[in-house]
Amino acid sequence: MKLRRLPLFRVLTIYVFACSAMLPAFDTPRAIAVHFPISYPAISFLNARTGWILAARGTAVTVMRTSDAGRSWVRLARLSLAFNEPSMQFVDDRHGWISTVGPTFCGGLKRPPCHTVLLRTGDGGKHWSRLVAPATNGYAITFVDSLHGWLLHSQIPCKSICSRSLYATVDGGMTWRLLPAAPRLSLMTMSWANREHGWLGGGDARSCISSIFATINGGRTWTRQLALPKHCR
Repeated sequence: MKLRRLPLFRVLTIYVFACSAMLPAFDTPRAIAVHFPISYPAISFLNARTGWILAARGTAVTVMRTSDAGRSWVRLARLSLAFNEPSMQFVDDRHGWISTVGPTFCGGLKRPPCHTVLLRTGDGGKHWSRLVAPATNGYAITFVDSLHGWLLHSQIPCKSICSRSLYATVDGGMTWRLLPAAPRLSLMTMSWANREHGWLGGGDARSCISSIFATINGGRTWTRQLALPKHCR
């Protein structure tokens, strides 16, 4: 039997028709729901059973609490803020603080300026009020009781390696004062045992030496306790 040759455009027409029959037809465009992943950027526990956590999805942040070591959680409050590496701490069943820097992707060239967001609760996390921040880039907060706390500030943007400074409060965050004697280090972290004894750790951009400093008077004076090996060349 002699095969009949079909023109190329007829073959393509048949192929397209056959394929289109297998595809679903949409009369109108359909909106696709985009679900952001949930992250947990901050957590604070008082003891082995009682703690709080921030559950973030996009710019919506929910404060949640557990009283059974994390087996179940209760939603307390919802906050609509842009969070960049938030810090949260509770010192008892009622008093807690949140510190973060916003908006998202702030600072630097061609970006909106950063500002510190400080929040405080006095009822265990159900309601939050905004405090006046002492600096534009406060990124870590620590309290030892309902009144005494400290805030680390980072200078962003800066010409080279950003150094950080330390602020203190004695009224729960209502007012803050700069501690000028605190060492100005880069990548600085802090830890406090009580209102008098605390430690700062970080690197000196000029000498390339990382050190740990200690205070016994709430941050008015500091002494170097340990010098670590150089962290740059």
